[in-house]
Amino acid sequence: MITPLELFERLDLSNSPIRKLRSAQKEVLRWYTKSEINTSRVGIRLPTGAGKSLIALLILESWRREGKPVALLAASKGLAEDLEAKGAQVGIPTVKIFGAEGDATYQQQRTRNLTWYKLGRAIGIFNYYSFLYSTEYKQETIPPHVMVIDDANEFELVRNDFFTVRVDRDQFDNVYTKILEKMREHFSLYPNLESFLDRTSKQGAVEIIHFNHANTIFSGLAENWHTLSTDTNFRLSYERNKDRLPSFVIAITEDEIELRSLAVPEDVLKLKQTPQIIFMGATLHDKELLQRSFGIRNVSVDLITEENLSQDARDEMDNFGRRLILPVDTTKLVASPGHLR
Repeated sequence: MITPLELFERLDLSNSPIRKLRSAQKEVLRWYTKSEINTSRVGIRLPTGAGKSLIALLILESWRREGKPVALLAASKGLAEDLEAKGAQVGIPTVKIFGAEGDATYQQQRTRNLTWYKLGRAIGIFNYYSFLYSTEYKQETIPPHVMVIDDANEFELVRNDFFTVRVDRDQFDNVYTKILEKMREHFSLYPNLESFLDRTSKQGAVEIIHFNHANTIFSGLAENWHTLSTDTNFRLSYERNKDRLPSFVIAITEDEIELRSLAVPEDVLKLKQTPQIIFMGATLHDKELLQRSFGIRNVSVDLITEENLSQDARDEMDNFGRRLILPVDTTKLVASPGHLR
């Protein structure tokens, strides 16, 4: 297998604004190649602007050239497009894979991109939602051999939200009221519930329902299923989570009833089927919390951070950051280019 550093040396950068790697990028890639290439769960925490995107692309491209499907997850479509542009700058083939909705031309392009990803002809770049949903229902997305999750802490929030069931009061006021009325005999234990009904609660008030009373909420959902299931988002979230609802925490506010999983194990999604996941971010959790928050079991997470790099690499990052944030006082600019002569 060609290493990421060897790969960079072979890229055609004649028309690229990127001509060389920074010290931090080189050190992280050497660390990965030397000790992490076969580690199943890896974390890379570096400051914003340290060049994590190029690190991710080089690692994934090294595996892709071995014929492996590889994926890069971004927080939004805009960030996914930025990563695609970064790949184009250095001649690394990528394809964007977003949601299934769109016109015939979009559908055709998306099908082609999925095929290229599956065949290892390009790095598949997903936004969080497109990966989560396409691995669940239509099973369009095979698990990649290596996947990089950019801004991984944000992915954790999106993933946890994916495993949440909500009854929104603005949408289902009648159902919300019926479910709370079923709890009336317990109002002495949950004093905010009555004020929720008449919308007189204090701002930010919330009631956490004891597990002994959870079945009352569940039966309320069942009794109103015909109404609730008219909303596609509710129906899919309920179907996704119905077998695990007894382990969920139930929180009620004046605006909604929320059933949320405390922890989402890896095996609930296709994450567990991915041989290697690289978590990236500027504010990435420490490895113990990273392991717990992502439900990683039976394996440990290796993590490299800015503190593990050489002083020269850290100094270079600091200098680069200062150049980026240096303010420019446009009020002192000359009036016209003619003054420059």
